[in-house]
Amino acid sequence: MALDTYANLQASVADWLGRDDLTTYIPDFISLAETAIQNGINPTTPGLRVRQLLKRATATLDEEYEQVPTDYLQMERLTITVAGNEYPLDFLSNVELVQTYGANAPGTPAAYAVVGETIQFGPAPSSAIPMEMVYYRTIPKLSDSTTTNVVLTNYPNLYLFASLLMAEPFLKNDQRLQTWADLYQSTMQGITATEQRAIFNSGPLRVRLEGGATP
Repeated sequence: MALDTYANLQASVADWLGRDDLTTYIPDFISLAETAIQNGINPTTPGLRVRQLLKRATATLDEEYEQVPTDYLQMERLTITVAGNEYPLDFLSNVELVQTYGANAPGTPAAYAVVGETIQFGPAPSSAIPMEMVYYRTIPKLSDSTTTNVVLTNYPNLYLFASLLMAEPFLKNDQRLQTWADLYQSTMQGITATEQRAIFNSGPLRVRLEGGATP
């Protein structure tokens, strides 16, 4: 069975569990799995951060506090454009931002902090400035109306193993749980390694010889 839709994922989870008394709980297992995939299960298995979840947004920065997008999860890059040049802003904790810029007069922002559902800038902008955010968005929740999403499309096995793990309170000492946990962790590690290679691998090393020639 292809793990390509919410309905097929539910059916596959039921088959792997082999328990006809858990069918009504499977949507809950999948919902809990989405949270685990997004936020991480433990310190050694963090949340999924892949290019498919990156999103770009532009806005005009004209207040000290600006709302984060509704699907915001984690910032990757925040830049402003001043006199035609793009500048990245430093990320600080809220305490660091206040300590560094709290007494400053409005000017050109140099740093930001995420405060609840807002982004605070320091110093506060003295005029309207173009801003661009590149951030990781939350994983769209699967449902009967949202039958697939980018994670299920690209990483269906991650969805399956995470969903099976969320049945642990019902399965208790089921020996399969450790196998599923190992499969989930190895799958996440493989995805992370592939992502890192895609981002940083620019091709095979080429040794530059004296005089500038390459073999």
